[in-house]
Amino acid sequence: ALAFRFGRIFAFFPGHVGRTLDYNLSPNASPDDVLNPRQQIVHHRLGWHTVLQKGRGDWEIDIGGQYNERQELSNPHAHGRVYLDSLQQLSHGMWLGTASWNVRYQPHGHGKSRWMVGSSGQLQQNRIGGYEFLIPAYRASQAGLFVVRNSRVRGWEVLTGIRTDVSRQLSDAYIDRYLTDSGFVDRQRAPALSRRYLSATASVGLSWKGQQGSVFNVHLGNSFRLPGLPELGSNGVHHGSFRHEQGDSSLRPEQGWQLDVGGERRMGRFICKGSGFFNYFSRYIYLRPTGYFSFLPEGGQIFRYTQGRVLHGGGEIQLDYRIDPANTLSAVGEYVWIQNTSTGVPLPWSQPASLWLSWKRNFKRTVAKSNQEASASTAYYNVDWIMVAAQNRTDRNEDPTPGYNLLQLQAGWQHTLGGHRMLLLRLQAHNLLKRK
Repeated sequence: ALAFRFGRIFAFFPGHVGRTLDYNLSPNASPDDVLNPRQQIVHHRLGWHTVLQKGRGDWEIDIGGQYNERQELSNPHAHGRVYLDSLQQLSHGMWLGTASWNVRYQPHGHGKSRWMVGSSGQLQQNRIGGYEFLIPAYRASQAGLFVVRNSRVRGWEVLTGIRTDVSRQLSDAYIDRYLTDSGFVDRQRAPALSRRYLSATASVGLSWKGQQGSVFNVHLGNSFRLPGLPELGSNGVHHGSFRHEQGDSSLRPEQGWQLDVGGERRMGRFICKGSGFFNYFSRYIYLRPTGYFSFLPEGGQIFRYTQGRVLHGGGEIQLDYRIDPANTLSAVGEYVWIQNTSTGVPLPWSQPASLWLSWKRNFKRTVAKSNQEASASTAYYNVDWIMVAAQNRTDRNEDPTPGYNLLQLQAGWQHTLGGHRMLLLRLQAHNLLKRK
C-alpha cells in the first residue's frame, strides 16, 4: 500500500477574479509571496494493488481512495448579496472524496481463447463552501460488470467485450439571496437532483499482423457516458476558463457508435502509419455559447451544456523517412470534422487541421573500460515546424480562429552510469518566432 500527499499553491493574475482595480496591477514587491487571488490544492491518495496467481486463474485487484481539497481565495465583492462577510476570503471551496475498485479474473486453459471477467466502480462525495457558486454538493455511485474475450481466427486476433453499469447521482439545491430595489430576491442557482441509470455497451475489434511489420486493425463499438454533475448543475463563473458555465438538469446520458480503422506499413526506409475514425452520437453533450449575457458581475456570455445528434469524423497520417541511422524526417497530418445535425452547424472549439514537420538527429557514444561496465551516452535534437490551419467552421456566437505556424526545438542527453543508474537532461524551446 502506498500513500501520497500533494499540495500546490497557484496565483491567479489580477482581474482573474472580481474587479480589475488599478492598485491590483502594480507589481508585487516579493515575487515569492503569493497574494490574493490564488488557489490552494492538496491531494491525498491511498492505493493497494495485488496479483494472486491460482491454479485455475489469476486475480488482479486494485482498491484505492482519494481526497482532493481545492480552495480558491480572493477578496470578496458582495454584488448585492447581503449575507456576505467582508472578512471571508474563501470564494470557492471543493472537497471531493472518491473510493474506487477494479477487480479482474482471468481463468486458465481455454485453448486459443483468453477470457477476462471483472468489476469496477466508484463512490464519490463532494462538499462545497465559499461565497461564490459553481457546482452543487453531490453524491455519486457507479458499479459495472464486464466480460472480455481474446481469440485468434485464421491469423486474425479478435477482441470482443460487453459491459453493464448501474449508477446513481444525488445533488443538493443551491439558492442565493440578493438585495434589489424591490427587496430580497431568491435565485435558484441549481436544483436538487436524484438520478438512476442502467446501461449496456459492447464492442468488437479485429487486428492483423503481417510480414515486415505490417499491421491492420478495425474496431466497432457503442458507448454510454453519464452526464457529470458540472454538466447537470453548474451555474457560475469558472475562473479557470474565463466564462460563466451553466448546466442543464434535463440532460440525458450520452450515447453513440464508434468505428476506428488503422494500420502501419514499412517499405524500406519509409514507415507509413494511418488511422481514421467515424463516430455517430445520438445524444452528445457539449458546452456551447448562448449569446445571452450572465446575470453575474463580469460573467460575460453564458456558456450552457446541451446535447444533440453529432457526426464526428477524421484521421491522422504519419510518414517517417530514415535517411541514415542518425537522421529521420517525419510528417504528421491531422484533420477532424464535426457537425451537429440537430442545429445544422459545427460544434464549438472544433480542432483545426494541422501539419507537423520534424527533423530528428541522434548521437550515440559507447566507451568500454577494462573490468568495468561499458558507459554509453546518447543525445538528440529535434527541429519542429507546426502549421495549423484557420478554423472557420464555428458554432453560432463563436468567432473564427486564424491559422498560425510554430517553430520549436527539443534536445536531450542521456548517460548510463552503471548499476541501473542514469543521468538524463531534456530541454525544450517553444514558439521561437513568437506567433500568436
